[in-house]
Amino acid sequence: MRYSCIVFLCALLPQLCKASSNDSIPFVSLSAATIAVSEGGMGAHYHIDSLINIALPFSSVGEQLSMGSVVNLRTYGAPGSLISGLAGGLSPDHLLVLWQGVPLNSPTLGMTDLSTLPAGFFSSIKFNDGVSKSPHPGGASGVLSLQNGRDSKPSVSAGVSFNQFMNVRSGAGFNIPAGKCFLDGNVQWEHLANEFSYSDPFKRGTPTAVQQHNDFSRRAVRIGFYSHVQKRIEAEVHAWLQSSALELPEPLGSYGASLATQRDSSVRLVAKLSSRFKRGVIAVDGAYFNENQHYTDRVAGDEVPLIDSKIQSERWYGKAEYRHFGETWVLNAAFVVNRESARSDNYQSHTSSRLLYGPDSHFIWQPKSWKVNVGARYDFGPGANVFVPDFSLAFIRSAWEVGAGAARIFRYPDLNELFWQPGGNQQLAPELGVTFNAYLVKSFNQQKATFTIAPFVKAMESLIVWEPAIGHYAAHNANSVKMNGLLMRIENSGQINRAVISEDVSVNIQNVSGLSEVHAGLFPAMNLRLKLSGGINNWRISMISRYTSMHMQPENLNVNQGRQDALLVFDLVLNGQKTLKNNNIHYSFGVFNIGNVMDYRMTTIASPGRTLNLSIQWQWKR
Repeated sequence: MRYSCIVFLCALLPQLCKASSNDSIPFVSLSAATIAVSEGGMGAHYHIDSLINIALPFSSVGEQLSMGSVVNLRTYGAPGSLISGLAGGLSPDHLLVLWQGVPLNSPTLGMTDLSTLPAGFFSSIKFNDGVSKSPHPGGASGVLSLQNGRDSKPSVSAGVSFNQFMNVRSGAGFNIPAGKCFLDGNVQWEHLANEFSYSDPFKRGTPTAVQQHNDFSRRAVRIGFYSHVQKRIEAEVHAWLQSSALELPEPLGSYGASLATQRDSSVRLVAKLSSRFKRGVIAVDGAYFNENQHYTDRVAGDEVPLIDSKIQSERWYGKAEYRHFGETWVLNAAFVVNRESARSDNYQSHTSSRLLYGPDSHFIWQPKSWKVNVGARYDFGPGANVFVPDFSLAFIRSAWEVGAGAARIFRYPDLNELFWQPGGNQQLAPELGVTFNAYLVKSFNQQKATFTIAPFVKAMESLIVWEPAIGHYAAHNANSVKMNGLLMRIENSGQINRAVISEDVSVNIQNVSGLSEVHAGLFPAMNLRLKLSGGINNWRISMISRYTSMHMQPENLNVNQGRQDALLVFDLVLNGQKTLKNNNIHYSFGVFNIGNVMDYRMTTIASPGRTLNLSIQWQWKR
């Protein structure tokens, strides 16, 4: 079924390119990956500096986010391992990840593994931390939006990256505008041996060992097609296919060898059709996602798996949207349908499915220096129908902006929380709460320097947590849980003679109350980042220091989780650029994690220390 859809779309492309229209397609160049952090879509903007894109090419969205402090992250070992993101003091389930406006969050886990998202596949990566305005059933504490843009100029790029742990990553991309059509795509291949040394604190004498059975490989391809079908009608189709294989190493302190492996594959298809008229836009979106995971474990010398677990999930998604534009206002109305299903031997009935749907509307009014946003969504789902309102207000001047907002937070339990055996609880109530956000952005020195501060407060009822039970964990609702914190950022850039100097300081602080020490420790307390950078001509050198504080109690966590008390590391990157006719060559040499000033240790999983990374990228652009 899914492959026949791809064949149909490929057969349709030439016909769309021949569509009669005298209008040129209004392609928008979005070549630089950015992250925007704002309250309700307004406020401060944070971008991934080009240093990270050049120094860590073909890395994941999670790895690139780990170089900053806008999103608190939990990492679980070597590159290729799980990376989960936490926004606004809540769990990864509340970080809504969108690709082309469609949720990527797993129907079974509720979250998105950020290590599975190749950063080079997206031209725009935006993060909205505040009142959720995403028209999707279920609420969110933050929205990470991944978009594919269009560039009117043809281009081809390729590159490769190495480090001393026998890790190799490579990829290529292309942009092909052809009259009324546009085609772009990426392909990526990586094999990470992760052969690093580590000290095992659980064995006598803390011996040094080399990590074994820790390979990771991935193949991924993405293709996007855009067309001006008729004078005011645009269509786009996206396909993203990916497969990976991961070896799971033995826990620290183990005297046996691990033979556990996990294989994942996914097919994601998105189609959009929009029609523009004088005062508005009508758009229809559709998507189909199919994801498979196969976990096996066996005893040495035994070919029959001790564990053979397969999970398959599907999502059918549809959205109809209407936008009307006035002189100083915009009205947006949408209706979303989201059908999720999963099959697993760990479910009591082996198969489960549900239908989530609901209308969403927003009214944005911007007279002169003010911006007002009033929204409402009504979610229909099994066991609960919930009204989700939100409101935000901002005052904007040329050199500064201040705003505040409030909204209801809401999340349906994921399928594992409901049906996993043992521990799933079909009596779980949806998570409910309220959030209050504010922000202030001030520019100095002719817009070259920016200061941002954005505090938040959240009060949650019926938060879903997993408690230790006899021989397993069980899900239940916890009441009266509060989160508060703030994001601060100072950014400055300048030039002395031919040398470019810049400084960047950002901090993300969070606090959770109302949970036991065990569960409160699952939420990170602080992220801090300091970057100093300088350059002359085509060379640039940067020093980045990162501090992360997280308190986790290992005796109450399962083997897939770990403990990260505190991390303070330094990264040093030297990168340059050679400009030739119609093409550029970027090269970089980076030393990451130069010094572990504070203890950085996953209790059950080894993590690499200092990493030497060399990369080179080539791009031709007309």
